[in-house]
Amino acid sequence: MFAVMLNQPNASFEDMLLHGITADNTGIKDRDYYKGLDSVKENQFFKDENGEFSEVKFNNFYDSVVSAYNTFSTNNYEKQVIDSLARDPLD
Repeated sequence: MFAVMLNQPNASFEDMLLHGITADNTGIKDRDYYKGLDSVKENQFFKDENGEFSEVKFNNFYDSVVSAYNTFSTNNYEKQVIDSLARDPLD
């Protein structure tokens, strides 16, 4: 889920589901795993005004990913979306 949210920051849960991403086939690794990746350390999204890796920016993003993943996985979001798509708005 980290990579999806980093590469597609405007993707909604519905977008993820429509592209086959579910709580069953995605996950999140610990903070240090991502922090150790060159692609993360070099990503402009995590750079400060001096062009250095910002722990604060990274930690804020990671925390938001964890929160989103928890919502996505524990609230059975997939079922809610499918149910809402299956409902006739004229009912």
